[in-house]
Amino acid sequence: MATCKECVHFEVCTNFANMILDAFNVSEDDAQCLLKKCTGDATVCNDFADRSRFVELPCLPGDKVFYFDTDERIYVQTVESLIYGLTKTGFVINSEVDFISDLLGERFFLSYEEAERALKEREEK
Repeated sequence: MATCKECVHFEVCTNFANMILDAFNVSEDDAQCLLKKCTGDATVCNDFADRSRFVELPCLPGDKVFYFDTDERIYVQTVESLIYGLTKTGFVINSEVDFISDLLGERFFLSYEEAERALKEREEK
């Protein structure tokens, strides 16, 4: 049985419940009762969305990615699309080249500063 804590909306529901409790000066006992309802059986919630079924994407189409190659220059490309599958998850920076998202932070970076820092570390080695 799923619980509200496993829902993507859990923090919003909890904050909303706390806001209502504060606004109406509800007693401590009533507050605990309302919050217990929020952390109970998720099958009674029409808006339940299982957190384990969602993926947080590192970048989106239109975002810039920065990378360096053997010539030690930093290049910038625009993400055209994302790949999400059983064998490969990543992004496409042009119609012919796609990269596995495991390379983010190693070879590809989401900011110029991160790429510059990684290039300096590589040069020091």
